[in-house]
Amino acid sequence: MVMKYFIISVCFLFCHASLLAQNATEAIQEVFKNYKNAIMTDRESEAIGYMDSRTLEYYKNILNLVRSADSLTLERQPLLDKFTILNIRHIATKKQILAFDDKSIIAFVIKNGMMGKNTLEGFELGKIIVKDKTAKAMIVVDGKKSTKFYNFYSDGTKWKIDFTSLFPAEEKETRQIIKDSGKSENEFILGILEIMSEKKVSPNIWKKIK
Repeated sequence: MVMKYFIISVCFLFCHASLLAQNATEAIQEVFKNYKNAIMTDRESEAIGYMDSRTLEYYKNILNLVRSADSLTLERQPLLDKFTILNIRHIATKKQILAFDDKSIIAFVIKNGMMGKNTLEGFELGKIIVKDKTAKAMIVVDGKKSTKFYNFYSDGTKWKIDFTSLFPAEEKETRQIIKDSGKSENEFILGILEIMSEKKVSPNIWKKIK
């Protein structure tokens, strides 16, 4: 009799866990769908609401570096961080930079393509692995599985996207592209900035904002 109840209890717990994982998977798919829709329809403030605390903290640090980093500090930053900082300095005015707050800097980044529509074209979520309040979702591009993943975190009521989880793979990919180009890191970055903006890069982008 004891064994019977034990087996029933184990089955119940297993079914309960499976149901929770299924509900979490559906919630994560919905969050990503809503985020993507917000980006595609130019609703930056709504899109920011789907970002997790790690992402918000990352851009808070980026804003601080945009304002305060000198050239030596910039050279110590990861490639993608350096690119983002220089890109913001290149296309934003001093007045804009000084007026940015933790969320308006993200809205600016989205509007200017660094996290915009072009970064989500053909993106969907594939297999999602849920473990307690964390999840890992494969990125599928144009129906093809990729080696990149989004991490998701739950605060107990809502799932949110950790965009920083993409950075290691993108950093590695970009470094290979630069290597293949035969250019130095800085030559490549400045060249891309000029192509994207269609304007000459000023040497002042290496200086802190005063």
